[in-house]
Amino acid sequence: MQRIGLAALTVLVAGALTLVGLQLLNGPPAPGAGSGASPNAAVTSLMSMPTASPPSAPPPTPAPMSPEPTTTVHASGILLIDVDEPVQGGPVTNEDRAMAFSGLIDLAMAHPSDLGYPFEDPETHDLIISAASDAGRALAEETGPTLGFPFRIREVAYSYAELQQMSYDISLLGQEGVPDADLMFQLVPDWRDNRIMVVIREMSEPLLATLAERFPPDALAVQVDPRGGAMTGY
Repeated sequence: MQRIGLAALTVLVAGALTLVGLQLLNGPPAPGAGSGASPNAAVTSLMSMPTASPPSAPPPTPAPMSPEPTTTVHASGILLIDVDEPVQGGPVTNEDRAMAFSGLIDLAMAHPSDLGYPFEDPETHDLIISAASDAGRALAEETGPTLGFPFRIREVAYSYAELQQMSYDISLLGQEGVPDADLMFQLVPDWRDNRIMVVIREMSEPLLATLAERFPPDALAVQVDPRGGAMTGY
């Protein structure tokens, strides 16, 4: 396979992540899910990927330890994520691994009912494929050995399509007049936990109660970040 420069790789990965963000928050709802209405409001999304290390710098050995994942669960059943806690993987340390991970994103988008969010373990750098159905499991078992890197398969409760629909529906809560919906300012695909992370400026019990009533609590995470602003389009 022809090698590509780091700059070109960065553009490729950023383009893929942008496409995921647009489909999650502004794309048409998944077939057979939700109301089927078309979005009419723009929503900002955090879809950043850390800059890759220079080609001359080898991956750290051993891999740096990442912060312990939050295990705090709100009374509603929604996971609470600490500010700046990484939920989209660690730094890209290898161009080929970044290409393989980008391919897993494309695979999830091509099979949205059978796969969930992929993830790169920030400690082991294993590529994790999320199977949301038996067909997804078979697809993961077929794809994993072709990646050229250690991989794991995990079973997930929600598919890419289901999370896409939930994210779209959450983005409309402000237009529906839901109390404190104006506190939301980002919707982030939580690749680590295969959830939608709702970032809000301050804690709101009424908002979390509404989220838990309308959506499966174990499909959601909330992060309280007072540095945030208003969500675009609201």
